[in-house]
Amino acid sequence: MQGKIKISIVMLVFFCGIIEVSAHMPGASPPPKFELEPILVDDGGKIVSIAIEEIGEYHNEITKEMRIKKLKKQGKTDEEIKAIIKKELANATGICTCVVASFRAALLGIKNVWGDEIPKRDDIRIISNLPTPGSCQCFQYITGNAPNVKAMRKGEFHIILPNGTEVKNMSMKNLKKIAMNVNASYYNFIICRRSTGECFTANVKDDVFPEDYFVLRKKVKYGIPEKASKRR
Repeated sequence: MQGKIKISIVMLVFFCGIIEVSAHMPGASPPPKFELEPILVDDGGKIVSIAIEEIGEYHNEITKEMRIKKLKKQGKTDEEIKAIIKKELANATGICTCVVASFRAALLGIKNVWGDEIPKRDDIRIISNLPTPGSCQCFQYITGNAPNVKAMRKGEFHIILPNGTEVKNMSMKNLKKIAMNVNASYYNFIICRRSTGECFTANVKDDVFPEDYFVLRKKVKYGIPEKASKRR
């Protein structure tokens, strides 16, 4: 089957962090529990089951590593770093809004394009408009392109911003900078079968997000969590 299938998805039920703006921030309460079935891929003849929890752990570890490096540059001692990390990431699961949205989009895309088939990992192409670190790491993990994660085969993953600019530098530092001004229009994902060209487009309706969600997100993630929390 050739062509492109398009569908708008209301993903409120699956956005564990969408109302709780600070769900992935230091010291925040753990997000509400939810269940999403794992994504299955054929990785060079081996069937791999990818759960959202392991992607969350992967995202969490990278966040932790980046934070430790920053604290070391600030001259913190090992004991101080250990205490700070323990306090900031005590309840962190790594399953933030962008991870949930991206995982759900990939899950639905694979179901709609491959049906009952298990996709070969190197037959998957994902194009995302969302440049957040969590989303990027989720799609890298699924397509076999995640650094330090072993994969026999690699699919394609690209970040192309809504204005058409492709993001080549996928370091967490660069993504965090680019993602400062994201809004609902960035939550657009295309999942394709490379061998046939068939694609599924998943996007999130604007009304899924509370009116001030992105304003508060920017304040929380980029330096003013106390004031942002008080305004809620």
